[in-house]
Amino acid sequence: MVGSRNPTRSGLKNARRIAAELTASGMVVVSGMALGIDAASHQGALEENGYTLAVLGTGCDQVYPARHYKLAKNIADQGILISEFPLRMPAMPGNFPRRNRVVTGLSLGTVLVEATPRSGSLISARFCMEQGREVFAVPGNINSKQSQGCHQLIGDGATLVESVDDISSQLSFMASRAPVTKTGPKLTAIQLEIYDALDTEPQRVDQIEVVLGLTVGQVMSTLVELEIVGLVAQDKGGYVRS
Repeated sequence: MVGSRNPTRSGLKNARRIAAELTASGMVVVSGMALGIDAASHQGALEENGYTLAVLGTGCDQVYPARHYKLAKNIADQGILISEFPLRMPAMPGNFPRRNRVVTGLSLGTVLVEATPRSGSLISARFCMEQGREVFAVPGNINSKQSQGCHQLIGDGATLVESVDDISSQLSFMASRAPVTKTGPKLTAIQLEIYDALDTEPQRVDQIEVVLGLTVGQVMSTLVELEIVGLVAQDKGGYVRS
């Protein structure tokens, strides 16, 4: 779940409600712990005593923004904080688009709650599309600039969200189509394809991209997923099977 850092009261309310309802249905809420919609999404999941995952644009020992120290602690107690950045890495502008790539890569779909036409959240929606995930958008007041980004995505084909059923029904359909491995964790077709392309010698992202004919976004997001479940590891600037 992503959205504006300067949301309306209605946007905050919708984010918390949708996150809480998704959590109650057994789903995990993933966001970036930024101001506004991100924080409200995490809070909605926590209030339902659910599991939420925050992807940071800093090292895991840094809290940004600083006012989210308590939120970060609650997420760590009831979910997980993850980052691809090393410890002590401060908040830097270039970190956050990279962080968005991981947020969408870890998710079956991305729900956008309020965004202006130039919002950074639209970058997340683009990553989501490139990674073959579902994009959802919550409509708002047609006179509000904060809703224009969502309306733009809906016009481009994103699933319009009026209730959590609009999300869960679509994701349940997607999950039912995912192939599984004979043993071990359940993997999608692209996860199996990339895992099979790896060996004991490190393979760079650009090598995998060329061999399999995939995009950089698809390769990077899938490698992150496989690394989290312990099937691959980074080694000498590339990736190997664990």
